[in-house]
Amino acid sequence: MKRVTGLTLALAMFFPCAPVIAQLHADYENPKVFERNQEEAHATLMPYPDTDLALKGERKASPCHMSLNGIWQFHWAENPELAPEEFYKSGFNREDWKTIPVPSNWQMEGFGYPLFRNVGLPHPLDPPEVPELFNPTGSYYRSFELPEDWDKRQIFLHFEGVHSASYVWINGREVGYNQGGMEPAEYDITPYLKRGENSIAVRVLRYSDGSYLEDQDTWRLSGIYRDVYLMSTPLKHIRDFYVTTDLDESYEDASMKLAMWVKNYSKKTAASLELRTKLFDPDGLAVSEGRASKTISALEGGTEEMQELILEIS
Repeated sequence: MKRVTGLTLALAMFFPCAPVIAQLHADYENPKVFERNQEEAHATLMPYPDTDLALKGERKASPCHMSLNGIWQFHWAENPELAPEEFYKSGFNREDWKTIPVPSNWQMEGFGYPLFRNVGLPHPLDPPEVPELFNPTGSYYRSFELPEDWDKRQIFLHFEGVHSASYVWINGREVGYNQGGMEPAEYDITPYLKRGENSIAVRVLRYSDGSYLEDQDTWRLSGIYRDVYLMSTPLKHIRDFYVTTDLDESYEDASMKLAMWVKNYSKKTAASLELRTKLFDPDGLAVSEGRASKTISALEGGTEEMQELILEIS
């Protein structure tokens, strides 16, 4: 029997900002809103062009990965009302802005101060409302260019962690909203992109109604504090998978069931796909493989269907 211990799978008053501020409050003090326009959660995902690179498991080394870490333009304000409006537009004047490294917590970069609290929130308990006068707000901005060979591919923007609530714009157009301060957020930004230079803007609020769920023995820090990157996929790709392994009565042999969710972003043609899988042991040797065929239709926004494969492990 061959023992297999590792698995590799190849967000009214008369002054101009009132409507925008009202929209902000409608999101970050509304328990019914915790995200907008995000991709559904999925297993860790990064496409690779070949098996050898996939087996190394170095996601940042994939040509389908593009980091947006680095130096961003940055503006800090004590609350959302004092933050600059329309900062996400290309013609906005940011000459007096500071810069900040991403990822980082802005308190550790000289903006505001870090706070440790082990019991109770650092503001009055009045859910879902959060402080109006002191709700530090960070505005981030930078530009980027896509690799030339990413043409005719699906492009996703992935934040591994932003605390606490955040709005995202690409090329001046709002993409979505998130207030899961300790979880990733991913957006399909393909419709917002253009050839050449593109821009990304993010507004981050220190407190949201989600902060009431984050009361624990910890440092209270804010900002884009984990990696940010772009990921490109083919128009037809495996976007999620789930593995279950059933051992036999002697706990020696097993059947591994692999469920894969295949998505077709093509808006014109159905896709006939052949799914091929290989299971590798820790030494990189293939110990089992499976194959299945699937046809998925093409609809606006993409379709998602599941295909199951069973691999025998012995």
